[in-house]
Amino acid sequence: MNLNELITHAYETTPYYNKLFLEHGVNPKDIREINDLAKLPVLTKDNIRQNTFDLISNLFELNELKKERTSGSTGEPLEIYKTYEGMINANFSMAKFRNRMFGINAKTRTCYFYMFSRNSAGQLTIEPVIRDNNSISLNIFTIDDKQLHDYVNYINDFNPEYILSIPSSLLLFANFIENNNLTITDSIKCIELKGEYVLESQINKIKSVFNADVINHYGSTETYGIAFSCKNGNMHVLHDNVIVEIVDQKFSPVNKGEKGVICVTSLNNNAMPLIRYLLGDEAIECDCNCDCGHKGKKIKILSGRVTEYVSMPNDKLINSGILYLIVENINFIYKNMILQFQIIQEELKKFNVTFVLTDQTFREVVEKWFNAEMNKYGFDECIIKFFYKDFIQPNKKTGKNKYFINNIESSDYYGE
Repeated sequence: MNLNELITHAYETTPYYNKLFLEHGVNPKDIREINDLAKLPVLTKDNIRQNTFDLISNLFELNELKKERTSGSTGEPLEIYKTYEGMINANFSMAKFRNRMFGINAKTRTCYFYMFSRNSAGQLTIEPVIRDNNSISLNIFTIDDKQLHDYVNYINDFNPEYILSIPSSLLLFANFIENNNLTITDSIKCIELKGEYVLESQINKIKSVFNADVINHYGSTETYGIAFSCKNGNMHVLHDNVIVEIVDQKFSPVNKGEKGVICVTSLNNNAMPLIRYLLGDEAIECDCNCDCGHKGKKIKILSGRVTEYVSMPNDKLINSGILYLIVENINFIYKNMILQFQIIQEELKKFNVTFVLTDQTFREVVEKWFNAEMNKYGFDECIIKFFYKDFIQPNKKTGKNKYFINNIESSDYYGE
């Protein structure tokens, strides 16, 4: 769907955009190119929460659509509705880039480092290694030395050509390999990092340990792939999946080289159009030449979600996503009882936990489950203090909340 088709479709079939255009005196025919998008206000996360069903096109029945839920790691989760065709098209945009730039396709032997999977009942869980003829999947929450040694052996036996992981977990694994003087297979040609803001020092560490090209993937649950880095290290917008604007505090586009925040328009979600959706990550549009062949706009991401690690006994670190898993397990049982949360590690075995609940009478039950889940995942004998609010205020600058903060002195594992 091109921009003109998207604008007409949104105006004619969604109550939210029909009302928005009329209120702002904008005719859909007035929006013909990217610069014309500035005639419309941005779409915020709060807009989506408050108007979820008015954003859905009347061409679709709700039961026809696939519902995806954002992680909520930076605030209250969102529900995004998509068609299967739209999801396939968005994924195909990413697949084309990988194949054209790095030769990665469906037949490439792949190692996935994954955070969550769901059991047969639909509950988030940590599953053991999954393996077939073309892929191997390893869980990022593993911190046991024996299991990490086993992971090295799995990879060396499997000889993958491609690894897909979030940066923070692969960085921990890279440090383990380096600190234990282990050898990793030279079959790995390319590593794709996604889901978090990644520092240049972290990319360099991963490159040096695995001796492979590194792709930096910038995307979101709402739109899927937004931009990928090429072999030259430049971050290219996937122009057949999204339109990216970088805007100032008044949501007007900035000039090339000027810092702003990212607004994204999805071209492949006709079920729930997202036009000028304010992601809020800082970026600049680059004016550099690149001979890789991709024609998309080039951007440089300046900020985004950075995962902190939870400190464990014996100088171990674990990805803080384990805490998100614990909260989601409780939400699965109690029908999304926890609307927002923030967890602060003050000392090795001391955590302050703030919850926003849909029903305050469930405080005792939620606390009991949270303590039990913490014990199950290795946080034994912790002192956990619980606090409750009606709302966790986002950072005024970024519009986001960090779901985990580690106040213990930082470790070399951060790669800084």
